[in-house]
Amino acid sequence: MKNLNFSSSLMLDQLAGGDLHGWASVAEEEASQTPALQNETVRLRLGETIVAEAHRLLARPDVDQLVGQPDIPKGFRLPVAPLIALSQLAGPAVPASIAVEFGATRLPLLHQPGRLRDLSLYRMLTMADPGYPLTLADLWFANDAQLNIRVAAVGPAFGANPPYVVRLFQPECGDGNTLRLLSENTVRAEGLGFLTANLPNPFLPLLLTVSAANNQTLCMDAILFPSLCRGGAHHAELQAAGGTAGYLADLRNYSGSLLNAFLAGPETGAGKPITGLSIDMRGATGGERLLQPAALRWLALTHGLDIKGTEADPELARITAEAGITPDHVTRGGDLRLRLPADGLPTLSSLAFRAPPRAGGRTAVPFLTANTISGVPGWYVSLPMDTGWLTPLQPQTRPMAYPLLSATGVGGLGEAVSDAPFAIRFTDESRAEDETRLFPLTAESEEGRFGIEDATMTVIVPVRDAPHHFAALLASLAGQTMIDRVEVLVIDNRSTPAGLETITQAIGAILPGKARILTFDQPFNHSAEINLAAANAAGQILCTIDSDVVLHDPYTLEALGALAAHPRVGTAGCLLVEGKPGAPDSIRHHAAGLFPTGLAFGGRPRICWSEPNSGKALGPATYPVAANSFTVSAFRRDLWLALGGLADDRLPADHNDTDFGLRVLAAGFTNLCTTAISAFHTGRATRGPSFDSFAPAHIQTANLARLLAGTTVMRRIM
Repeated sequence: MKNLNFSSSLMLDQLAGGDLHGWASVAEEEASQTPALQNETVRLRLGETIVAEAHRLLARPDVDQLVGQPDIPKGFRLPVAPLIALSQLAGPAVPASIAVEFGATRLPLLHQPGRLRDLSLYRMLTMADPGYPLTLADLWFANDAQLNIRVAAVGPAFGANPPYVVRLFQPECGDGNTLRLLSENTVRAEGLGFLTANLPNPFLPLLLTVSAANNQTLCMDAILFPSLCRGGAHHAELQAAGGTAGYLADLRNYSGSLLNAFLAGPETGAGKPITGLSIDMRGATGGERLLQPAALRWLALTHGLDIKGTEADPELARITAEAGITPDHVTRGGDLRLRLPADGLPTLSSLAFRAPPRAGGRTAVPFLTANTISGVPGWYVSLPMDTGWLTPLQPQTRPMAYPLLSATGVGGLGEAVSDAPFAIRFTDESRAEDETRLFPLTAESEEGRFGIEDATMTVIVPVRDAPHHFAALLASLAGQTMIDRVEVLVIDNRSTPAGLETITQAIGAILPGKARILTFDQPFNHSAEINLAAANAAGQILCTIDSDVVLHDPYTLEALGALAAHPRVGTAGCLLVEGKPGAPDSIRHHAAGLFPTGLAFGGRPRICWSEPNSGKALGPATYPVAANSFTVSAFRRDLWLALGGLADDRLPADHNDTDFGLRVLAAGFTNLCTTAISAFHTGRATRGPSFDSFAPAHIQTANLARLLAGTTVMRRIM
């Protein structure tokens, strides 16, 4: 073969089902040499690595008739689509390194007409479909780097019989000319085959090829986002997408959506992608997934992100330097940055996200949680977008608990942000809680400090007889940092004479001159008791506390008062924990605010509310909720008056806190809960989803879209 005019004779098309086929033809004056084509080998290369081979030509009427001498086959078949798809995700240098080799001539593949950029018909994991010589049955990570693939030979196909040679390739991170062979296995006709590969980088795409014994390539497949596989770092993202077609089908469908999002270039008008990553290194150990060289190199070298600390951090500078990351690797221009704690990891959807032009400001963005060890997904969490004012109310000694997206420019980011998660936070929900959730903290522990407020406070404690922990509650109140600005109103509801005597003695011994008793001599009505106390309160801030609660943190009242005093806040609550003192294995979260958790269709659609065990997913942080439990809740007295107090006629006991919280939202205020502080509670069980068929009729449900817009949304993924 000589002097083949490839610039005009090599063309490529895209067929239904996703395979891209290529064919070659020879000019008319060289027709005498066409029989030699029968034994020519056509190769597909990435750099110097041979990815696929075709040994004999195929009859293609469209080719044969176009060139002449239709009795001589002139076409060849190479499944190049998976390699083209891989090239779009492996880094900017890879596409130019893909070439077709015919004889002594090598031509860059993407120099062909159309440049093969339209991958709308491409389907990843086609080998999981029937009709292929080798069936792809399963993929999973055994650890952070070891990927296992289960395949099965299904008999003759494409003119070849088993055994088949299966190869797994991955491009080098940041090197467009190198495709590393990770695994090579022979799969025979007997049945199952297992491929195991230790991935140099578990985030970079993979290429899977199947060849016959004569090295003729039968088919090729791509695993574009291996970290989505079961056990991978992004598996929680796949689970959160909510697919129901089965694991491999969900993996294919979600990967296809991501590929389309990544291919949406600036010319589509979709806006600019995230250009930088700011890592909050407070509390980092160095063992987090985000701080591993593979993750950092993938983010910097492949996606061109500018990686920095939220503040100058020598440890992060050392880690990035050891990973070989330099400022020269920053290729994404712009000012859209994602801020994450060190235990987070950007999702694939965040890397594909594009904000509209002229977006500016800063906003909270949705995130996921997953188990640190197993990667099992936990929660989807989405805060209201307008959260810039919350930053001063976050725990100052801990990293920001939720991701923030920021940009300079005109306008706001809120309307531009997707509901897709922007990060995964890895937490360990399997181990026992810290014992400090039950035992008193010293005044030197400033975990729950948000800044001292000068407001006075009235603590309201409804009581009947003297519960077991009543004296402990009074002692914890006496130890509060702001006790000099606090009065305690104990509302007695028909205690026995002996019980009232016990209450009186405890108050005199522990809070002399700071507490007084009000009598509510009517049948139990929790709302009316709170209203009675509020009407007689002298404090600017009211704080309801159940009589079987113990405040172990001396800053509890100060923190709740600081939150409730904020002009945008309606109620403030904290994490409630129950367990047995001295038995840390018994600790469990009790409540951390009320959340919308779903819809009920017993009649007309209505929102269900619950108190999920959300401390690990949200903490330590301050976040908006639908309502706070009156077990521990603080609110301004003037707001209580403006809203007309509690609905003691409609909701004498249950759901009165939900109703008040929704009225707060309807009035344009926010309910905040913080997990930076917690209180020990031995009373009622956590409220699950509310399917009370009577109470919802008494709870405000108008303008739910507006109410939910100011509330954190949480959804259990598994």
